[in-house]
Amino acid sequence: MIAMLGRIVRWCTQDPQILQALRKAREEYATSRLSRQGRRKLERLISRHLFVHLGCGPDVRQGWINIDLPIPQMGRPATYIAYDLRKGLPLPNASCQMIYSSHFFEHLPYDTGVSLMRDCYRCLEPGGTFRAMLPNFKSIFRAYLENDEAYFSLVPHEWLTTRTMPTASLIDFVNWAVYQYGEHQCLWDEDKVIRVLKDIGFRRAEAGEFLSGIDVDSEIRRRYSFYVEGIK
Repeated sequence: MIAMLGRIVRWCTQDPQILQALRKAREEYATSRLSRQGRRKLERLISRHLFVHLGCGPDVRQGWINIDLPIPQMGRPATYIAYDLRKGLPLPNASCQMIYSSHFFEHLPYDTGVSLMRDCYRCLEPGGTFRAMLPNFKSIFRAYLENDEAYFSLVPHEWLTTRTMPTASLIDFVNWAVYQYGEHQCLWDEDKVIRVLKDIGFRRAEAGEFLSGIDVDSEIRRRYSFYVEGIK
């Protein structure tokens, strides 16, 4: 029996698809374990007027509750909680003054993203702000259709997995923007976000401009992003 189990294990680990599934299961188990710990920390927060940063990545901000997986490298003191936001936002009702995200919601399936936006509405205090910075696919597609190669000048060519010198084309930039190594799961534009926020119940939702001190201030993000705010 032991020998048979050994053969089964060896066979499984030699199959690339099974090996990938096993790795994915291991990642999900680790994520779930971290999230249970993070959930307990979030549920213990009893403060009001919180500033919450969803999907923070390495942009861990002092004075904010920064939430993401995996744990980013923290370069300065700040509150960071490892938690899987696909499971919602386990904060008290009306506990947040502002909830912010930069290039995060496109990494979630549509229904998961909308559900999280509903949770954000619940967690915001009256008059609180939900603000999102997202990839500007409308301008990206326009530049592609107009053959405007200069528009894509800020994108490092090493990011373009489909681009080689003999086959280089503008579509390589569109592939990068839309798929992002298979990590992007949903496309948004200003109109869609605004419609969803209004349907959720935000009394005001509108497109905005870059906001210094809040939005990620890099040239590449500013060129390829749009901004939307919802006020509860």
